[in-house]
Amino acid sequence: MEKVCVLGAGSTKYGKLADSLADITTQASVSAIESAGIGPKDIQASYISNVFGIADKQVHIGPVLMSRLGIPDKPSLTIESACGSGSVSFREAYANIAAGFYDCLIATGVEKVTHTGTEWTTTYFAYCSDFFYEGQAGASFPGLFASMARAYLTEFDATEEDFAKVAVKNH
Repeated sequence: MEKVCVLGAGSTKYGKLADSLADITTQASVSAIESAGIGPKDIQASYISNVFGIADKQVHIGPVLMSRLGIPDKPSLTIESACGSGSVSFREAYANIAAGFYDCLIATGVEKVTHTGTEWTTTYFAYCSDFFYEGQAGASFPGLFASMARAYLTEFDATEEDFAKVAVKNH
């Protein structure tokens, strides 16, 4: 098993961004490449996580990114794994380097659903579960998570402030 390290990291500003999904993906990736002190040509493949590309009329974002980086001939995999997509991209990059398949990969996660409105955004989230069982009944991940949080608050006599402390710790 090969040793693996993270060479760099990048991000866009957080917030309601006017840029397209492809622009946001490129900005974050270029930021990571510059942070790593490498060039795009050093990248052998990419793992790009995105679930809601359809909301910005851009699915299969991986090859789009590779073209924008000037390396359209390099393999790219777009990963869709609901809320775990970013972690799965990172894990796949790690595993492929550890296995010796590649020496330098980029793992990028991107979403843009701030422009779709509450109804569509909720519907997109519902598509991540068993839509015909849960989604058509009005359930979506945010709603299901809220129900679990309420149950936890009741069962363990916790407070909303207790949950807030977790968010503060993680950020």
